Amino acid sequence: MSIIIGNREIVLGEILDLAAEKLKDHEKLPSHGGWPNYRFVDTSIFDIPALVTEIRAPFHDRPITQQSFELSLTSDSAKNLQKDYLRKIGKFIGNPTELKEFDVSTAFQVRLSARWLVDDTSITLSVYGGSRNSHNGFATAGLFFDITSEIEIAKPYVKAIEAMEDSFWAEIKNFSLIQSIQINNRIRPYCLPNYASKNPESIYEDRLLRRAQKSLYKKFLLDTPDFVLEGMTENAIRVWTNNGRYFVSTMFDTVEFGKKDDQIEIHDLLPAKGSGRLSVNINDLSLSDSHGSEGLKALISTIETVTKKKYPVYQDYDS
Repeated sequence: MSIIIGNREIVLGEILDLAAEKLKDHEKLPSHGGWPNYRFVDTSIFDIPALVTEIRAPFHDRPITQQSFELSLTSDSAKNLQKDYLRKIGKFIGNPTELKEFDVSTAFQVRLSARWLVDDTSITLSVYGGSRNSHNGFATAGLFFDITSEIEIAKPYVKAIEAMEDSFWAEIKNFSLIQSIQINNRIRPYCLPNYASKNPESIYEDRLLRRAQKSLYKKFLLDTPDFVLEGMTENAIRVWTNNGRYFVSTMFDTVEFGKKDDQIEIHDLLPAKGSGRLSVNINDLSLSDSHGSEGLKALISTIETVTKKKYPVYQDYDS
């Protein structure tokens, strides 16, 4: 799915570890935190000197959703630097669809942001407020290539989730509702709104896109089946069992628990400057409520009863 743009190959949509193999002749740099990523010494894009390129994906065996570059163009003034960047990129892909300028006081701020849309790819230029230290030089801008919709590249993972759901509850056998609770906060479906779009909230009405995101960015987060939904609200959480497996469900999302490799964490953010918060992560499902939430406390107690384990509570202050 890679594309040729700016006189080079952009590897969006390729599997992360396989794409890294294609770049193995480049000098490899230490990875950054967050999602799995690889960083390599680079040369140029859009005829602009590039110091570093980075590719990242939600998992090592999933498609790359962003490729970025640290650029090192120089000029005699900030205004001319901005013009030079826009001119060089514009020779390849035209004028940006969005252009914003900002007042800055440090190099760690962004002086200019420009965005282009090329087919299914969003290209964003961020010109810094000054030079930033980078590998073998100083970067004056960042260039980011991002996918604009997960629907196409997520298709194999949607099928995998559908198969998992079929194996779990295609047959309703020994179904039992163990617990139904209400929490104070409204629970939203898992998704990643595009805050660069005009209406990022629209994703909550786009079930197809949410399903694609969920299958791409999570491995075991399922849609809640209809036979569990009856009477549920956006504040509801249910614990239930079917065919010997245990699940936690919101009105939108469901995760299995009770396995040896469970990843369950409890975080108690104590009131300080903020009002605090109680959160529990159950494998791929994250739930959060007000501090001292009786509903989440009851959920945690049920999970500990089912798994026969006591989970540590990580505390900090809401500063």
